Amino acid sequence: KEKVRKAGDLYRDPGYLRVLNELRKIDPSWSLVLAPSGEAADENYTQELVGFYYRASHVKPIVNEHCDKFKKKSHGTSYACYPKLTKSWYGESIRQVFSRRPFLGSFQAGSFDFSILTSHIVFNTPVDEGGMERVLKPSFGISDYKELGTGANKANFARLAEMKVILGMMNKIREESKEKDIIFLGDTNLESS
Repeated sequence: KEKVRKAGDLYRDPGYLRVLNELRKIDPSWSLVLAPSGEAADENYTQELVGFYYRASHVKPIVNEHCDKFKKKSHGTSYACYPKLTKSWYGESIRQVFSRRPFLGSFQAGSFDFSILTSHIVFNTPVDEGGMERVLKPSFGISDYKELGTGANKANFARLAEMKVILGMMNKIREESKEKDIIFLGDTNLESS
């Protein structure tokens, strides 16, 4: 019994719940749609969770057509998901382009419905043999960043590739669903130069 009592002292609320609890002090309707698992640019890095905070008194999650189409039958309502990154959906396997998969969710505010696609774009470029081609081939159809032109360099080609594929995903989702209002939010790690 003593060990069980002490076990509670070892637990601490995750940061995303502490933020949610603080928001609820301002407005109890604050809610969170959270990704089912963390992602990291490298397996040795901290796993990052992604999600959407929203005020349920003004916004509500709604079924996302893309997520609903690809969910497993046993899963519940498809408000959000990691988009399908396969050749069967995108026309090219694009998982290897991303260090952390984008996250997609749908919401409604009054009569306006919209989807949000968010991502934390990679900062460091792949250093492994073949990494450049693995990222550039599915995004731009090239093997070397020098073929991208002005502004592209060895330090930023992977960021540009991720953003290119995200824009392609947004267009594809618009084409095959009723949702036309897709908003991108995230840390792009892109620089003005």
